[in-house]
Parts: sequence; structure tokens; C-alpha cells
Amino acid sequence: MNLLAPITFYALVASFFNRRIALASAAGFLFFTGSPFFPSWASATYSPALFPVIFVQSLFYISLIAYRKALYTRQRKWHVAAGILLGLTFLGHTAPAVILGGIVVLFTLKQLYSLRKQRAPSAEILRVIADLVSLLGAALVISAPYLYSIVGRYHLRILNPLPNNWRWGPLDGANVVGLIAAQLVWPPTYVALIGFVRFLSSKWLYGSNLDFVRPNKGLTPPAHSETSLDAAPQLERPSGSTEKELLSLWLMVCLLLLIYSYLQPSLEALGIRAVNITPSYHFFFYLESFKSILFGLGLMAVVEFLLKRRWKLRDETTTLLALIGISLVIAYPIYLRRDFFRARDESLAAAERTDEIKAFTWIQQNTLPTDVFLATDTLGLFVVGQSGRKVVSIPPYFSNPYVNWEAREEDRQTLFALLKAGDANGFIDLATRYHVQYVIVDGTEGIANLEMRNFLRRVFSSGGVIIYQLASGEP
Repeated sequence: MNLLAPITFYALVASFFNRRIALASAAGFLFFTGSPFFPSWASATYSPALFPVIFVQSLFYISLIAYRKALYTRQRKWHVAAGILLGLTFLGHTAPAVILGGIVVLFTLKQLYSLRKQRAPSAEILRVIADLVSLLGAALVISAPYLYSIVGRYHLRILNPLPNNWRWGPLDGANVVGLIAAQLVWPPTYVALIGFVRFLSSKWLYGSNLDFVRPNKGLTPPAHSETSLDAAPQLERPSGSTEKELLSLWLMVCLLLLIYSYLQPSLEALGIRAVNITPSYHFFFYLESFKSILFGLGLMAVVEFLLKRRWKLRDETTTLLALIGISLVIAYPIYLRRDFFRARDESLAAAERTDEIKAFTWIQQNTLPTDVFLATDTLGLFVVGQSGRKVVSIPPYFSNPYVNWEAREEDRQTLFALLKAGDANGFIDLATRYHVQYVIVDGTEGIANLEMRNFLRRVFSSGGVIIYQLASGEP
């Protein structure tokens, strides 16, 4: 599944530019752009780790491809398709869906502003509005199961802001200078800076002798301020301008959301209700993805420069492949420092925790997804949670933001205290409120001989991991 990320990233860049830029950008995405000292969940790249932030990025790229297609074809079915993909993205991860939604809404507002400035017919304005409604409507329908939960059940009331307020260390305000310095000492950053200059330049917009902009194959670009609806055909609009605007909005939305995350504590201090919708590193993640596109543009600019020098180079494709190959040889030792190489060793070590693995297997085979466990932090996260069962409480940064974590954590500690004290009535009264059916301990909780309590019976034991089931009937 994670392999879809580099594949769809390549497809996105190829649809916006051409295959050579896509190849250069994909090489940056896979090997060069992200610092080897950044974890893969904070820097867009390929990783075998099955984190949502990694595998859902492929839906982000496919959605942008579909939205570009919708803009050029002006066919309602493509807007609906883009909406369906947006909804699927939202089901997978909030951050890319918010970025996509921001791109779509801002691009539509720009269209409407351009049409009004041109005194366009009402029918044309209504068509643009209908396209937006059809796209967002499809997204709402697809994401309805999740929206029903957070809107219908929780009413969007965030009771535990800690998960969304969590900040990755390098993005902490005190460490931003160090983060920038880390980027500047990483050589591919300078290739991306060259690409950024090319991205901003008019030469990028109009294309070059290297076919920098992919031909639109007869598709009609959408209406903008540069053309008149009553005058020349819209095909006279320079090829590539829509792509540039979409990418500019990608950059702008990510930056605005990242800036907002820094302003949010100050707004709260002023009494202004402001919440983070997701941890800020997710927006940095998509800035890194954008940086890979700039890397591709920069590398192709280097290719263009080398060809103009008329050194003994055959063509742009051969030169590009040679540059990528040489860079891979140089960067390979550094590439081996990526976190997923270390993660392999950690996974092998985790595979030796056989007691927890056996408990995980027993839970999946002998309990229902609706069953609730009283568990410690470690067992709750890595055994019960991984098996798809419920717990009374887990660490706050992994907890549901729409649930009062403090109250649940206090009750969890009380339940363990009641167990240690042997207070059966108090324990069962409180456990009933959470529909607790099982207790799992790992021998480090200071709880011994729980099977001697007549309201618990041991149902699983392996090493230090023990699972108890609440016995039916009165204690």
C-alpha cells in the first residue's frame, strides 16, 4: 500500500509537467529531498511503516490529479470524482483532506472573482458554483460515516486538545532556527531553491525549449482573469498556469495552517476560541512533498544549463538519468540512516516480545470488538488497541480528542486502586459505567493474586501478561 505514494506522486508531477520532471521529482521524493535525520512520518517519502500519514498521501496526489482534470474538462463527473477522492482522503487522514479542501475552495473563489471582474454571464458563475457544490457534496457523502461520529455524536466539541496540540520537536518555536539550518546544510535543498526560482519565473509559465510544461492535449483551461469570456478562445491562455496556481495554493495553504498552529496558543490566551485540527507536523509533511516537486524542477534546470554549455551530453533524458545515478551513489550511505532502517531492528526486537503477541492473538480470537479492557498504558496501546478492542483510557496524545481524557484517566487509576484494595463493590460499580469486561496486567502494576478475587477469573496467562475476565453475578 505504501508503494502507492511514490507511484501516485510521480503521476501527479507527470500530469502537471512532464515525465522527465516527474522522474526527477520522484527521485527527490524517494532519496534526496527529506533530511535523513527526519522521521518518515514527518517528511513525505516512501516508508514501509504502515502509518496513515504515509499511505494516505497517495489519495492526496490522486485527488489533485482528478481536480486538475475536472478544471480542464469542465465535466461534472470529474468534479464528483474529485469529491469522492476528497471524501476518501478525509476518511483516511484529516490533514491532507483539509489541505485539499483549502485548495479547492480558494481556487473556486479566485475563479468567481475573475468571472465577476470580467462581467461574465450568470450561467457561467452558477456553473462554477455548481461544480464546487457537486465536489463538496460527493466528499460529504463519502465521509458521512466519520462525520456522523464527530458531528452527530460529539458535535465537534474537542474535550482533549493535547493530541492536536502535540508539536514535533524540530517544529517547536525554540527549534525553528535549527530546523531551517538543518535544511540549509542538506545539499538537495539548494536544488529545490533553484526549482523555486524556476517555479516563480515567467519562463516556467510559458514553457521552454525543454518542454518544461506538459501539453494539455486539447483540454480547455478554466476561466481566469487573464482572458475575456467574450473575446479570444480560452485555449490562448498559457499552458501550465492552472497547474502553477494549484501548486501555489498547495504551498500557501500548508504555510497558513502551519502559521496558525503557532498563533493558536496566543489566540487562546486572548480568549479567542481556537483549536488545532491536527498536529502541525502534518502540514510540514506536505511542504516536504512540495519541496520534492521543486527539487524536480531544479534538477531539470541544471540539466538545461548543462545542455546549453554544449558539453558532450546526448539529450536531457540521458543527462537527467546520469545526474540521478551519480547523486544516488553519493547519497546512498546517508540514505541508510533513514528511520525505517532503524525501525526494522526495532520491529525484530518487538517480535521477541512473545508474551504480548500471544495476548494479542488471544484477544482477537476470544473477544468481541465491542469489549472493553482495563489496561495499562503499554498494554492498552500495543496489545489491546492493536487488536481493535476498547480501553478505559490510554495516554492523552493517543486518546480521542472528543472524549474527556482527564475524567477517564482518573477513573482508570481509581479502578486499579480499587483492585489493589480488593474493593469488589466499588470496582464493579465504576467498571460497569465503562462496560469493562476484562482486565489485562503485565506483572508490574503491584497487583497480585487477582484470581483470588471472586469477581475475577483468569482467562489468559503468558509470562508476565495476564488477562482476567469479570465473573458474572454479584461479588
